[in-house]
Amino acid sequence: MYPGGAASMKIFIKNLVENGNIDEERIIFTAKDDCNLFSYLVTDTTYEDSGAVSDKLRHTYFFPDHEVRKGDLISLRTGVGNDIVYDKGGKKIHRFHWGLRRPVWNNSGDRAMLIEIGRVDVFPRSPNPFRGGRL
Repeated sequence: MYPGGAASMKIFIKNLVENGNIDEERIIFTAKDDCNLFSYLVTDTTYEDSGAVSDKLRHTYFFPDHEVRKGDLISLRTGVGNDIVYDKGGKKIHRFHWGLRRPVWNNSGDRAMLIEIGRVDVFPRSPNPFRGGRL
């Protein structure tokens, strides 16, 4: 765990499933507390030979302005589809789609990185530069 990392975040990565299968590949997150997903982004990276996380961020997904509650599951599918919220076995699941046409998690060296954003500056300025999805 990294300083100020997952312990202080309101969501965390629970699992990565079906990696390499574009139709089913997804990251599962759990909400540890009520929060808005707008503050989070997911990216993939690799590790350097030394074992340190690489600075080569290849794909980035910004979550949309969306409220989740403590205990909810969040599913980010790599492929194309419709974002939905549904109940399964007494759990609320918030399903989002990255909209990519190829798997992201297709190599054993790939690592999912969840980042909580404190502040963002975008230029040129626009009223709402992030609406969820790819940057």
